[in-house]
Amino acid sequence: RGSGCRPGSGSTRWHRWTDFVGDLLVDGRVVISVVTLTLFAVGHLMFRSTSAGFASASSIDAAGVVLIAAGVGWRSWAAGYLRQGCDLTTKGPYSLCRHPLYVGSLLMFVGFAVVLHWWNYLPSVALLLTLVYGATVLREERRLEQKFGPRWRTYAAATPRFIPWRFSRYVAGIWDVRQWIRSREYRAAAVAGFTTCAWFAARLTLGF
Repeated sequence: RGSGCRPGSGSTRWHRWTDFVGDLLVDGRVVISVVTLTLFAVGHLMFRSTSAGFASASSIDAAGVVLIAAGVGWRSWAAGYLRQGCDLTTKGPYSLCRHPLYVGSLLMFVGFAVVLHWWNYLPSVALLLTLVYGATVLREERRLEQKFGPRWRTYAAATPRFIPWRFSRYVAGIWDVRQWIRSREYRAAAVAGFTTCAWFAARLTLGF
């Protein structure tokens, strides 16, 4: 009575703090991703003397471009199926994994890492992406379970979270270009294409 503390108040404050940090990471994930990509690209331009021999790594560059294109394609495929806020999406790429948009984002980041030759920075980038998208996935799945209940639990039990390790008969559905446009996924494709072209143009111009 004298302290005025209630049982569990410390735990409640801790959960509020972790929720705040999680929301901050989730809501700012696009900005964090873009800023990270920009900082490392600028860093490579500033310290390009350590990047000797990059111009000859054409096969590595090609692999990076393929990964970027695969990530853009995977995200676009998912965006044409997603009915966010309307219903639980379980068709198309969502029949293969629960979070195909983030799988596409991961492929894009790995592709950029290969193109930019981030060999020394990959652990840091991987840790940042794990924190940002890990918090995002946990929050999304919690909300989906609250909204759809048994439907979500059944879907989650039958569908891998990230790695599509088995085929589903629901993978062949109707992809909707109007939904792709409404999702504004064309912006991700445009940014990825512009960034890739700008990087190679800078390398050719600066001669490294």
